[in-house]
Amino acid sequence: MNKTDILAGLIDKNLDDDNRIKLEDVIEINASEFDLYKEAVWGNIKRTFPDGLLMVRKNYITREEGISAGTGIFSGIHGVDATDKEQVFDAIRTVATACKDDEDKEVIIHRMYNNLVMCGVCYTRDIYYGRPYYMVVYNYMDEMSDNDVKAKSRTKWIANNVSREFLDEGFMNLIFAARDLEKAVDIQEFSVEFAIDSNNKVIVYQLKPMDRLIGSHILMTDREFSDTKAFAKCNYLDTHHIMSHQAYWNPSKMIGSEPRPLDYSLFKGILTSGIWGETIKQLGYEGVDMSLMHRVGNKPYVSIDCLFNALIPAGMDRILRDKIFNYYQHVLTDNRRRHRKVDSTIVFGSYNFSTAKRMNKLGNYGFTQEEIDSFSESLLNLTENIINNYEELHDQDIEALTKLMITRRRVRELKPMEETNSLKLYSYIAELIESMRTYCSPGYTRQERCEFIAKGFCTSLVKEGYLKRDDIDAFRLSLDTVSSCFKRDFEDYTSGKLDWNEFDSKYGHLRISICDIRAHSYRKLYSNLETIRDYELSKGKKIAKALDRDVIAKALEESNLNIEVDKLVGFINGASELADSYRFEYGKSIGLLLDIIVRLGELIGIDKEDMSYLEIQDLDSYHSRDSYVMTIEARRNMYHAYSYLVLPDVIINVGDIDVIDIDEEIPDYLTDKCVSGEIAYYDEGHDVDVTGKIVLLSKVTLAYDWIFTKDIKGIITKKDTKDSRIAKRCKELNIPAALGCGEKLFNSVLMMKRIQLDCGNNKISEIK
Repeated sequence: MNKTDILAGLIDKNLDDDNRIKLEDVIEINASEFDLYKEAVWGNIKRTFPDGLLMVRKNYITREEGISAGTGIFSGIHGVDATDKEQVFDAIRTVATACKDDEDKEVIIHRMYNNLVMCGVCYTRDIYYGRPYYMVVYNYMDEMSDNDVKAKSRTKWIANNVSREFLDEGFMNLIFAARDLEKAVDIQEFSVEFAIDSNNKVIVYQLKPMDRLIGSHILMTDREFSDTKAFAKCNYLDTHHIMSHQAYWNPSKMIGSEPRPLDYSLFKGILTSGIWGETIKQLGYEGVDMSLMHRVGNKPYVSIDCLFNALIPAGMDRILRDKIFNYYQHVLTDNRRRHRKVDSTIVFGSYNFSTAKRMNKLGNYGFTQEEIDSFSESLLNLTENIINNYEELHDQDIEALTKLMITRRRVRELKPMEETNSLKLYSYIAELIESMRTYCSPGYTRQERCEFIAKGFCTSLVKEGYLKRDDIDAFRLSLDTVSSCFKRDFEDYTSGKLDWNEFDSKYGHLRISICDIRAHSYRKLYSNLETIRDYELSKGKKIAKALDRDVIAKALEESNLNIEVDKLVGFINGASELADSYRFEYGKSIGLLLDIIVRLGELIGIDKEDMSYLEIQDLDSYHSRDSYVMTIEARRNMYHAYSYLVLPDVIINVGDIDVIDIDEEIPDYLTDKCVSGEIAYYDEGHDVDVTGKIVLLSKVTLAYDWIFTKDIKGIITKKDTKDSRIAKRCKELNIPAALGCGEKLFNSVLMMKRIQLDCGNNKISEIK
């Protein structure tokens, strides 16, 4: 049964009696056979559309790859006169040429309406796993231009039991229409091509059975899925905060979208628990006494409410403080995409050379001049105190970091990897965790915050015209960071200037995914030099240079800041380098801790895959193997159930768990190369051989530098940008990459086995 037959059979069912849905006439034409049957086609057009204007376009509903379903819907030839034979034929031939490379090569014709608001395809099941969501891929008409076949599409997952309060009228009518069609046709899963007009009426053009899903079908009933989603809602309602998956310390990059329980508990327990809020308070902020990070389903989120409250300067008037908090919330809810840079585009977390101009805009949001001046003065005093007292803070945190290193070195010298007494391993685990909480967490938090303030000064120097972007890039090259040290040491190691033991003692415990017990350590990755590719760098190396003190002096003189030039330059240098050292030592300490946990698992007969379902509190003291096995099994079941949920990157209210909006991201393609090959999804398969393959990464940390030592064909990432560290490495080594694909495109590629990455034409396609 074809699409036209299905809709024709619905005419007698009176689906459009309530004026909410209209079944539209559509003519389908096989592009390759048009010239053979063009007169018959013309006769059909005259009978179906005796007058008016037509739309002639490609048939997108036949494309079920998911990667492009719905993209460019209604992009074609607009306003074709139904009575002009030559105009109709010219339009058909033009569109037929455009779809010559498509598998189905179909052209469709239907009436053109001038009052359409959106168009798209609604799937009655999620096309990836068959989950009980209506998956809507759509475009807004005012965002599309004539003949634009690359129009940016959006995707909305709508739970099949959604409450109407969470949808606007147009989408609610679409869901009602889909439900009516489900009752009217004897097909379990299908896709509907639709448009919605300015009166929120749904126009149905085509309906087609879903022949296949892209991924595996969900292994639970709809009722079980509904219960799982209800548990996730309870996770959220426990806090009822605004949540972001990418704000501040960005858990999406640090531990990924679905970290195992051990990953999550390590990151939360050591860095984002109540220690964070107390430490922020010591810098002069209001601070909080709650955790910064929470979990909904498997997905980690930063509490935006916690962040907003914590980063307000301490001692401010309560009414003004509440007004600032409400302003932050308003700006974010007005544009959710700003959650990714909430601490730089919304929050006033420090004072720099651009702050005065930014604050003047607060008058547009109901702030009086007196309130703006009070807020500005508090922020100014906070920033001056941090910078003027930074030398003492720097020495204090260096001392703490040294104590962490001493503890770690002492534990390592006890040779825990050779230990056969599990109780001793428990004591090592407890000692390392306590050492990190005492010596690492406060300093890490302080130096990360100071580094952010330092970056704010650098950015504002460029924004206000004191320096150029190249000047800041050259300054960053002058910093003595862990990354630059690793680069030098690795080159010395591969050239034979540095022996393995020395390299291993420095970097061996680092993991490519910092908190993931399943991830390989650098020790395993680099111990065999034969597996390492040439580490060629670009010929044109940039020159490093320090910040121009005369320029800094001029900027300070023209601002309200009461800071000496040497103090500010010392702060920017010191915070940038020490924050990097804290990240490095934290990674080394976590690496040793995970090695010990792996050893503990070996002694009690539990492999590291299973140990990843434990949480750090489970390892604080002795437990029997049986109790661990029971805990692991329960957590594994819950984790796998939660993994089927579609969850948004930002949650403002509980309805966001039922209606998930994901805009299609346009990747940054690097180089103009075209490569083909197998994909290797490293994040979920830590024993995957990436050599000679196109590597997929859902999270990217500093520790992923190792990938560039392998002979990979290309890289595809979910969240990165062309300005990221991994982008710089791809440019240096001329490795083709598609960075920042977003959920939709990344998940589609994930379902493929072999692909072609054509960076010259900005295209990713499956090789079948």
